[in-house]
Amino acid sequence: MRPIFERLAKWIVRRHKAIIVVWIILLLMSIPVLQFVSDVLVYEEMGFAPEDVESQEAQRLINDQFPTTVANSTVMIVVESDDIASEEVRDFAIEVEYEIRSNSNIDYLQNVTSVYSIFNLTFSELARQLAPVMHLAHANLTESVFRIFSGPEIYSREWGDSPANDSMFMISLGNYTTNYSSEIAAYNLGGEPASYAMFYRMSWNETFNPMSPFYLGPGNTSAVRGRTALDLTAPVFFSFTQPGEDQYLQLMAATWSMLDFTTWDDSMTVYMMLLGMIGQYAEITNLNFLGNVYNLGPNPTEESIYQFSQNQLHERTVDNYPVQLPPGSLEFLMSRSTNTMLIVIDFSVTSTFKEDGRKPMEDNIDLVRHEVSETKAGTDPQLITYVTGDVALGADIEEAAMKDVERIDPVTVGLVFLIIGLFFVSFVTPGIAVGSIGIAILISQSVIVIVGAFIAKIHFSVLTLMLTAMLGAGTDYAIFLMARYREERMRGNSKEKSVEECVKWAGESITTSGLAVMISFGALSLGSLAMIRTMGLTIMLGIGMALLVALTFIPSLLMILGDRVFWPGNKKWKDPKKKKGGAYTRYFRKSARLSVKYAKPITIAAILISIPAAYAVFNFETGFDFLAAMPETEASEGLEAMGRGFGEGRITPSYVVVEFSTPIRTMDNGNGSYDISFMGSLENLSSEIEQIDAIQQVVGPTRPQGEPLNYSSFNDPGVQAEFGANINQTIGQNDRSVLLTVIPKEEAFSKESVNSMADVRSLVKEHKAEDPNLSGATVLVGGASAMIWDIKEVLDGDFLLMIAVVIIADYFLLMFVLGSVLVPLRLILTILLSISWTIAITLLVFQVWLQIPVLWLVPWILFVIAMGLGMDYDIFLTTRIREEVAKGKSDKEAIVTAVEKTGGIITAAGLVMSGAFATMMLSSLGLLQEFGFALAFVILLDAMVVRIYLVPSVMILLEKWNWWAPGRLQRVRREEKGKRKRKR
Repeated sequence: MRPIFERLAKWIVRRHKAIIVVWIILLLMSIPVLQFVSDVLVYEEMGFAPEDVESQEAQRLINDQFPTTVANSTVMIVVESDDIASEEVRDFAIEVEYEIRSNSNIDYLQNVTSVYSIFNLTFSELARQLAPVMHLAHANLTESVFRIFSGPEIYSREWGDSPANDSMFMISLGNYTTNYSSEIAAYNLGGEPASYAMFYRMSWNETFNPMSPFYLGPGNTSAVRGRTALDLTAPVFFSFTQPGEDQYLQLMAATWSMLDFTTWDDSMTVYMMLLGMIGQYAEITNLNFLGNVYNLGPNPTEESIYQFSQNQLHERTVDNYPVQLPPGSLEFLMSRSTNTMLIVIDFSVTSTFKEDGRKPMEDNIDLVRHEVSETKAGTDPQLITYVTGDVALGADIEEAAMKDVERIDPVTVGLVFLIIGLFFVSFVTPGIAVGSIGIAILISQSVIVIVGAFIAKIHFSVLTLMLTAMLGAGTDYAIFLMARYREERMRGNSKEKSVEECVKWAGESITTSGLAVMISFGALSLGSLAMIRTMGLTIMLGIGMALLVALTFIPSLLMILGDRVFWPGNKKWKDPKKKKGGAYTRYFRKSARLSVKYAKPITIAAILISIPAAYAVFNFETGFDFLAAMPETEASEGLEAMGRGFGEGRITPSYVVVEFSTPIRTMDNGNGSYDISFMGSLENLSSEIEQIDAIQQVVGPTRPQGEPLNYSSFNDPGVQAEFGANINQTIGQNDRSVLLTVIPKEEAFSKESVNSMADVRSLVKEHKAEDPNLSGATVLVGGASAMIWDIKEVLDGDFLLMIAVVIIADYFLLMFVLGSVLVPLRLILTILLSISWTIAITLLVFQVWLQIPVLWLVPWILFVIAMGLGMDYDIFLTTRIREEVAKGKSDKEAIVTAVEKTGGIITAAGLVMSGAFATMMLSSLGLLQEFGFALAFVILLDAMVVRIYLVPSVMILLEKWNWWAPGRLQRVRREEKGKRKRKR
């Protein structure tokens, strides 16, 4: 490779001005693209699953068939209070719902649901349905009363002491006709009064006949005789002794049994009778409520219905409303035991939806929070509210991430300036290094836009990781180049010669190192998960850009500025004492000699330390909970409150969606007829899923409120009237799809919940094999837990491939560059030791000490990334050792010299890169904290321990075998032979 870098060095010396111009042009071209970076970033944790996994297929079917059951995005207002059923909470909930619905700036609002909105809907629907029915029933009741009681009452009043004859009959009939002519005409009774009167006269006379079983002696009053005659006449004449399905006859029977001659014409008595009958029918005991419904009139307006419902809501609290809903119907919205309530706001677009360059859902979050804050002002100070949900969580994470960038970037740049400045004793050098890599970073932003626009959206953490990695690695490359340039100048070489030497030797080292890092990140792009794929691709290209800038732009600046880049530290080159190095040089010389002298004990100690580290790596349990690593924001605290109030498993349930080949429901005039055989299959599946240890409850058509119903009676009108609406919510729009909601005992991202998805899918497979109804159906398991399980299954396979690609590619790269078979193998093994120590320490610090769960994918990603970044300093050292060996030194001399010469440079570079990654621990996001700590630790470990002590120890044990390679690959021996020939 060296001839390539020799030619590159000479080209840079000749064309350095043109190179600088080209980079400036590229920078200017990239600046307009920077404004689009935020458009390709996403701030959600669950939207990166591959499209072809089962959970994604299930979600598509759910979105298609249950658009109103599972909203595209949801915002939840969580309310906590000392008394969740109090008037203060009621007024807050009603008012905030009204303000949200009334705010025209809140776009794509689909629905607002709370305990009070359900009661409001119930009151409104009852009023809408009952008011006309009550007035019709009142008219029918009045007619029924008149038909049954009016004629007999006159008869018994006029002839109460004697049996009736034909003359008496005609007189009574005439009086009846005269007194009630208008009513008779209104009811269009025709000849009924005469027939009824004749029948009644016969029954009346029976009470005077001693031979009749209905005989009543002389001491009985006319009222008693009249009632006896009425009881004999009305049921037979009107045929309501067995009224059957005829509701009017039922009404007449009730009228006959409940009234008498003293009450039948009292309007208040009849009115109260009406209320009682309606109340019994509607199962409403509060007659005042029914009276208010009646007062709406036979055709109430929507405005009057709304006002009626609002009055009912505000007159009482949820515990004593006149209408109580079925047990369990409100348990997802209010928990009395924990004094927690939910107000659920559904939207018709997803949380990431964009319109005209803006994100409406983020604006909606701000508006909802404003309405909550304004409504809560002046209420009970014990009232605690949170606005949470997927949209709120994404908005809060985005805000936290932006604050992290504002906090991390200045610290990172400042730390890099400080370390480089101290190392070179210069104010200019840090500016050159950071400014040059800053150009690469700005140009690389266009890479992010391209990848995000044409390949996949980019997770917000990728941007921070990319900037930190580029700044750390890029400044390392700059340090190594400028240090080698300074070393050459201190030897007395000219500026041009020094630039050529630094590009030829240091350029080869940083290129090898950069390619190793790019291989590691490039391997991530092989993954199926969009988050990992875009992380790998963008950072790989970013590191490549940093490498190109370091190789071309920095040497070009050195050609123009010369020794001024080290001002004021350049004065010490003239001091011979300074050229010998200070205390740190002596430290590295002594460390190298110590490593060479005690090579075996150091190597054995490293292996022994790795045993418990490896044990920890393979035995520590990582987690799946993305949310636990999120910052303490209003949304995350709201989710915690929901978990406390309703059980963590209810927040994000899983789903089993079934699509039969034929309909499970047949609709006829709004009524559903269900296939009972399908219902049986669904109940069998639901019952067995619920028996899984990690599952708390299953909600579906046979158990719409969580408890199993007698599904064999689902086609009975009474059952449909009571449960039909709830059952239909679990059946899709095509009448063939069914949604089973699986509620875990723990929160959805717990190990128990995620691992239970394998058991659920196993049960589904068994039932499909054994149940004919399910064998031809599509049955998919989806939801949050299932998606995490799918991601884990995919990534576990992906990472094994990535690790293999990184190890194999790095090995052949190093074998080609270093001209050795064993050195690349040694290099890979030593970095594996570092990685095992790092992962073990990370798990110990975060999971045991800080109690922050380490996500299961973090060790995988760290392994792949550290394989590249951790090799940097080993490559820098090994290439310098090879250079010294190639110049004729023994392995021992070469190792000591290389450690001495590169010790300060590599330590400074290690401090720069580890410091850059360490600043990620300033993030409020647990994921970035974990990455920052682990990467900083592995780099510091490699730069300060492995590279100084372990690498020299292993290399001195291998000695001459270090540079063995077959044939033309063995570069060092070939160079030595060449030298011997020249000496002759």
